[in-house]
This record gives sequence, structure tokens and C-alpha cells, in this order.
Amino acid sequence: MKTWNEIKRATLDKLFLKDDDDDDEVVSYKSRFLTLANECLMFIANGVKPKISERIFTVTGKFVNGTGFTIVDNKIHYTYGDTEYTIDPEEDVLYVDGKTKYIYRDSSLHLRDEYKDLYLIGEPVTMPDDFLSFANMVNYMNNCPDPEIHYLTDKSFYCEIPGDYVIYYNGLYKTLTDEDTNNINGDRVLDIDSSVLSCLPSYLASQCLSQDDVQRSSILKNEFELLLSRLDTNVLYESEHFKSEGGWY
Repeated sequence: MKTWNEIKRATLDKLFLKDDDDDDEVVSYKSRFLTLANECLMFIANGVKPKISERIFTVTGKFVNGTGFTIVDNKIHYTYGDTEYTIDPEEDVLYVDGKTKYIYRDSSLHLRDEYKDLYLIGEPVTMPDDFLSFANMVNYMNNCPDPEIHYLTDKSFYCEIPGDYVIYYNGLYKTLTDEDTNNINGDRVLDIDSSVLSCLPSYLASQCLSQDDVQRSSILKNEFELLLSRLDTNVLYESEHFKSEGGWY
């Protein structure tokens, strides 16, 4: 089960309904499918099997302080104090104008907030919105394992060594949208584990029948709980290495 149309058909089968039924009850059920599917994905990610995701970013020690950063003739012009400067633009450099930071990308200067992939040494790195928790996995800096990372809060940290970092974390699954469920895109393969998607029909049907048919709803709920218990959560990865503060191991 990999597409929304397969999920919808399986759910309707569990409700003993057909997709071409157009009475008010069927239309009402189908209108709830998307909301219930996202509710179920949230439940699975938080309680059973999160999505293993990666945060990729670069830490740099290069920055330029100034004001009025502009690009003219492929040169960066800015003022620092009473002096005007003209320099060649570089990637992986932060151009700092007070609290505003710029990144040079695609021959233009962009606000750093548009490209949250470049940080100064010691600058807090915040995890994305789909973040649940840090995974107990080996992280990498310039393809070398176990970089030194200083955790600040439950979703932020900073790094002291410049380099290209890959940080692994437990995350939420992609939120399904109306675009994913329309007739044109309904047969598109969803970027979610098929084993997780296979749990959705039982949950959707159970929730739809929670008031109309309590007995059938309970049967489907038990079926859903059984599917959850059989989800493969044994993801093979190299565990994070712990370092002694005293340096003896």
C-alpha cells in the first residue's frame, strides 16, 4: 500500500462501502479521511515508529561585518565604519548587517532565514518543524563520524568546528494535503513507509464508525493496534558514541 487511492479503497472496503456511492453518509466519511490520516501518522511517529530524518547544514567561521550590502557587477559593495569596500562574493560566508545576515547564492544576496543551512561557529542550530527528538545515531562532519556537538535545549545545539554536518533525528511523517489526495495525484507514491501507510485504513474506518457502529469500530481498533504491534521498528544504524569528559575513553 503506497498511494492514497489504495488507502481510500481499503478504508471503504472496511466500511463495506463503494467509492462510487454518493449518499450523504459516504461523502461525510470520505471528507474525514485526510484529517484522520494525518492524525494517525502523528500518533505513529510519536508513539511507535518515527521517521528517521537528517539535518544537513554547514558551519563556517567566515563572516563580513558591514552595512548596506549590495551586488553591482558581480561585486559585493558595503560600508564598514566610514569606509566603503568592494569584494568578490563567496559562498559559505555570512554577510552580517547588525542582526540581519545574508548568504550569497545564485549570484544574489539572500536573507539567511531563507537558507537555514549556513551557521557561524557557536551560533545555535535549531531543528526543523518536523523534529521530535535526537536519534541515538552517529552524526557526521565532513564524512567523519562523531563530531563534537554541544546541545543547548531539547531541539537546538551549536558546533565549534567549521565543516559540513549531517545530524540524524526522529521526525514526523509528511503531512498529507488535498493535493496528495485529489484524483490526479491519488495514484502517486507517497513518501512514507508502506508498512506505516498500511495501518491507516483500519484507523480511519474505526474512527469513522466510532459513533455509528461501536462494535465494528472496536473490532477495527483492535486490528489497528495489532498492526501497530507488528510494525518493524528495528532500524539498523550505528549507535552514537559517548565521549568521556575526562578524556580517558
